[in-house]
Amino acid sequence: MNMSFRDTIRIVFVIPSLVSGGMERVVVTLANAFYKRGYEIDLWITSTGEGPSSKDILPGIHIVPLEFPGRGTYVNELLCGKNIFLAFWRLLLCACKYIWYWKDMVNTIYRYIGKRSPAFLICNHFSAPVIAAASKKEIKPCVIIIEHNTYSHLFTPYTSALNDWFIKFFSSFFYKKADKVVGVSKGVIDDLISVGIIDKKNACHIYNPINLNALDVQVQEIPNHVWLQKKTLPVFLSVGRLSEQKNYDVLLKAFALFKKKTDCRLIVLGEGTLRSSLEKLSRELSLTDSISLPGFQSNPYAYMARADVFVLSSRFEGLPTVLLEALACGTTCVSTDCPSGPSEILANGQLGYLVPVGSPEALSEGMRKALDKPFPKEKLRQRAEDFSEDKAIQAYINLFNELRPYHPQG
Repeated sequence: MNMSFRDTIRIVFVIPSLVSGGMERVVVTLANAFYKRGYEIDLWITSTGEGPSSKDILPGIHIVPLEFPGRGTYVNELLCGKNIFLAFWRLLLCACKYIWYWKDMVNTIYRYIGKRSPAFLICNHFSAPVIAAASKKEIKPCVIIIEHNTYSHLFTPYTSALNDWFIKFFSSFFYKKADKVVGVSKGVIDDLISVGIIDKKNACHIYNPINLNALDVQVQEIPNHVWLQKKTLPVFLSVGRLSEQKNYDVLLKAFALFKKKTDCRLIVLGEGTLRSSLEKLSRELSLTDSISLPGFQSNPYAYMARADVFVLSSRFEGLPTVLLEALACGTTCVSTDCPSGPSEILANGQLGYLVPVGSPEALSEGMRKALDKPFPKEKLRQRAEDFSEDKAIQAYINLFNELRPYHPQG
């Protein structure tokens, strides 16, 4: 069935916010790509927060803020509380608050779905109220959940059995209401299946796209950094939020080991809650003159194209967009072999260097190999083209055609 009716079809993308991040860039890229192909696009934002991705949204896309006061606080209150004598009343009060909040949010979304009549509702990250509202039979659009990260990282030795059970039960209940769950990599889908959140028959993977045309334009700009403008030493680059997930403390320790034998520089682009602790670690390692943390940069591609090596030190990912973008810039990459994405992107180490997670020694050695033996730029660019916008859009259109016969309305 060819989806020739695309000029009459509306797609809704649901996203938590538009603050800077790989997921936000991917969603805007997908929304813009579908809009340029003639689809009507709504972008529903479920919480506050704007970032650089906001300016990239095409003017014809309909942006709908769906913020609700107190979102996300009630569950925390339900599961916390040190005074055992107040536990029951806390539970009762918070349950009432949460039921009121849930009903209000579901009804609002329900009305909006009825008003806009989307054919496809694409949730990025788990959004239970949206799925619940969309599940009302008389107006049901096709619901697709895109999972951008591995789920198993939520279950650690430090989380309680109650926490793990609650997440699994709650997530599984709503994920199974979706018509399809899309993982941004094979690893993400395998992970969701392994923890019991989804069934294999209701899942597939579609790789995130990168906008190569926009990247090729931005890469021509000169980066605002003296180490890259007047390059005298090798420069390593990493890009991402300054958060626990990115494991930047390991990167700094690996860089310190590397620098004992070879003078070099490290630039880390991004902002986050761990800035002060990373600056402190940099001082402790006597690296303040060799490491630069210039914050978020709207054009990281100019940096990527001029760095000698791109480094990803993450504990976990889904499909790290920055790794794809570095390949598109022709920059050799070294990455932790974390779940999931890097091994798929780098063809199991055939187009980049993979090292174990959490080892400064292994990462330092990988950085040395990448600097001493870079991969041919044309091969890296060719690999990046496997993640083009056109290929991703066609994969989603194929999915729409698969789901559409069961949802003829819209």
